[in-house]
Amino acid sequence: FCVSEKELRELFVNLISSSMDSAYNPSVHPCFAEIIKQMSPLDAKILKEFPLKDVVAIVDYIKEDTRSRSFSVALENVFISSFKDYDIFQTSASISSLIRLGIIDATKTDKIPDKDFYDPFTQTDFFKEFSQETKRHSPFEIAKTRNYCAKLTPLGQNFFRACVAPKY
Repeated sequence: FCVSEKELRELFVNLISSSMDSAYNPSVHPCFAEIIKQMSPLDAKILKEFPLKDVVAIVDYIKEDTRSRSFSVALENVFISSFKDYDIFQTSASISSLIRLGIIDATKTDKIPDKDFYDPFTQTDFFKEFSQETKRHSPFEIAKTRNYCAKLTPLGQNFFRACVAPKY
C-alpha cells in the first residue's frame, strides 16, 4: 500500500537515499520505515507543511459554560492546511496520528504570542456552525478556541531531514 501512494513512496525513497549518505546517516533511525508504514498520504502532506525549527498554530474547538467555567471539547488538534481536498476532520485526525507517531508534539500549554495566528480558526465553516449551534443550545454557553501550537519533536526533526526534505 505504501509504495503505491506517491507521497509515501517519496518518503521511502528519501529514507533509503539518506541512509546511504554519510551526511544524513546519523539522523536516520531504524524506526523510520515503520513510521512511514503507519502514515497516510495526508500525514505526509501535512508534515511537508511543518517548519523544521518553528511552530504551527493548532486549536481545539470547545464549548464553554460561562456559569461554571467548565468546557467540553468539540474537535481537537485542528490544523488549517492548504489542501482543499481534505476537510477539518481529516486534518485533525492526521495531526493526532502524527502526535501518536512521535513526529510532532502539541503541548496544550504552549501558545504563539501573536493571537493573529489563530484568527483563521474562527473563520472556518465548522467553527461558524458550531458557534451558532452553541448559542441556540444555551445562552450560557459559548464556542471558543483553545489555542496552542505544535512543533516537530527531535525524532520528527530527524525524520523530516531524512525522509521529508533531504538536501541532496
